Amino acid sequence: MQGRPARNITFLVLALLGFLAWSTTARTFRRPATSLILAGASPAVASTPGLNDYSPALCRHDADARALEAAGEAVFHLETEVLFDTGDEEPARVMVEGTGTILFGRYVLTVAHAVTQNRIETSVRTPRGDLMVPLNGKQLSSRTWLIQGGKRVALQLLVADETADVALLQLPEEGTWPRFPYSVGDSDDLELGDFVALIERDPVAGTLYRPGAVAALRGPAAIAPIARTEGAFLVSFGLTSGESGAPIVATRAGAYQLVGLAQGTYQGPRQLAWAVRMSRALHALERSGGPEVRAFLALCGRLPQSAGTQPGPAAPPQGQPPSHEAGARGRIADSVP
Repeated sequence: MQGRPARNITFLVLALLGFLAWSTTARTFRRPATSLILAGASPAVASTPGLNDYSPALCRHDADARALEAAGEAVFHLETEVLFDTGDEEPARVMVEGTGTILFGRYVLTVAHAVTQNRIETSVRTPRGDLMVPLNGKQLSSRTWLIQGGKRVALQLLVADETADVALLQLPEEGTWPRFPYSVGDSDDLELGDFVALIERDPVAGTLYRPGAVAALRGPAAIAPIARTEGAFLVSFGLTSGESGAPIVATRAGAYQLVGLAQGTYQGPRQLAWAVRMSRALHALERSGGPEVRAFLALCGRLPQSAGTQPGPAAPPQGQPPSHEAGARGRIADSVP
């Protein structure tokens, strides 16, 4: 009789442990996809999303794989060689790299800093690290090539607006070139959290597609010394060297549209990139007034307008005819060395 209470206590403990094991296992089988939900989202998925609820469907975009592949085929690596007279026997040579997009089979759009270099600098080692010191030198020449496989195709620079950081170049008349399949969109209607993606092409991997979201509608104060914050927007991914000028697209009515050009990366507590808005880029090109530039703007669906006006309606799809190291507080890391 004295051993019965001990046996009862043992039975109750085992029963409690068994119930806890069953309960944990049941929860595990009921919610197998919890670990797959995006970071920061609620682990419970509401059947009818409310204003502040999360739904994976809000982060999906069923893109046309063929159109994405065609978009990547119209994105190319650019190289620019600039020669400076520094007083030495041989001119000093500076190489600048970036990314350009072929639009309408005739033009290459990129950022100005990816195809221009107005001064020559040298690196000087100091106790506080390497510093870039400008040298006296007159620019002798500047040539830009589009890299197509093992070939270098010479481009003609039509305009480079360094204030807005946009450049337009023209391809040779001979040859057939791919077309970026997405139209030029209105970047002024971007909203916080809008889906965006960067498109590029690797010689081995092919089309590279990097999705993200609009992280801010203006550039941060940290980029003000080198970029116009009112003409930029932040995206939730970083850039690598040579990606300046790469196209950034956003979804509009279930289709992609070109809304920005990758410009640089802010490396601080977080890594975010910023992009030039297409509306600002087109407005800057409009100011140049050249005939070829006006022809390009007409293809974009932008009619001649006076300064300060908003861009015109978006064009039809183009497939149809008409680093600085980050410091304690963060530094500006441009995507071109």
